[in-house]
Amino acid sequence: MASRTTKASLRPLLPATASCSTPVQEPTQRNRKRHRQTTACTSCQAKRIKCSGSSPCDGCTERDSACYYDPRKDRRRKEALKHAEQSKKALEAVIAILYNGTEVDLHELKTEVKSFASPEAAMEELFEHVFI
Repeated sequence: MASRTTKASLRPLLPATASCSTPVQEPTQRNRKRHRQTTACTSCQAKRIKCSGSSPCDGCTERDSACYYDPRKDRRRKEALKHAEQSKKALEAVIAILYNGTEVDLHELKTEVKSFASPEAAMEELFEHVFI
């Protein structure tokens, strides 16, 4: 059976005072977001144990075993490596133009770079489209 309440039985709430408010606490070990390693080393994967991600990891150091990370298994690192390779190719192309280019080539490169709003925008565009 549901309990019956009337308006007369409820008391009004007052606003909280400064003395009632709880102070903001620093994050504790429990509240902090845990840092997750992207991929465990091959030894920890084989034993299905937690890997610290350092090189060598804590588990391999304790077991005195070889610590090796397989770069093909980590998609995030693959993307970072792919981006770094693209950036390197673009920089090599710019260096080649600066080193071997004619005055016309240098002027075209300078005009192209200055057409962007910022150096960062120019670099991004050059890396993505012009030299690759």
